[in-house]
Amino acid sequence: MSAKPSPARLKIVTGSAPAASRPRRIPSPRQQQVTAHLSLISRTWPTLTDAQRQGFADLAKLWSPSGKTGLSGLSIFQSLNGVRFSAGYSDILTDAPLRPDFVGKLPDFTVTATHSALPAGPGLSAPSTGLSLSDATPSAGPSFSLVIGSASFSGNVQVLATRPLSSGVSKPSPRQFTQIAVLSELDPGGINIASFYLSVFPAPIPGMKVAVQMYPVTPNGFRGNAFTQTVTVTAAP
Repeated sequence: MSAKPSPARLKIVTGSAPAASRPRRIPSPRQQQVTAHLSLISRTWPTLTDAQRQGFADLAKLWSPSGKTGLSGLSIFQSLNGVRFSAGYSDILTDAPLRPDFVGKLPDFTVTATHSALPAGPGLSAPSTGLSLSDATPSAGPSFSLVIGSASFSGNVQVLATRPLSSGVSKPSPRQFTQIAVLSELDPGGINIASFYLSVFPAPIPGMKVAVQMYPVTPNGFRGNAFTQTVTVTAAP
């Protein structure tokens, strides 16, 4: 009498799919710019003179007199140039400042957000590359505006914002902010950043909230404290 054949066993495979079968994520133009700039920063350091590298080493000591943070001239060079790039400065800082910059308080900002079914008048359209307002062109856009006070700041200002938030949100988390623009000039008459916002997020509707956050950055790459304001979107009259 022959033995009965054993039942077939089902092999269960768990885990992620093989790398070859997973769809490849294509970096965005902005991500490609960041990667290229970080590579340029790394390639530039070995080309500096001994005096230039010593300048960043001396700045590291001023930045951390106790010497307990482990900052080096290279790390300061990378940090300042990384911040400068995110704030719209395209060139590489090769000569260290003698001391850290004092970044003063930003001028008063008033953020207003309104929604209208019709264009609200001239605004600024987002440039095809980068985030600088200096490359923007006039266009008609909805009334989402950032109004700047009459004071001035000798540097660039990073502008971050959140996607439209529910009315119950009172304090967005830091992870909810995304950079949408760099202000290279502060206009007392107000700057409409609607097109920049809408190039990243959907249009908010009345009753929702939008939070805007701004960081001042000096030409040497020192970033100041953030100014944050959360406003409720109102219906245009």
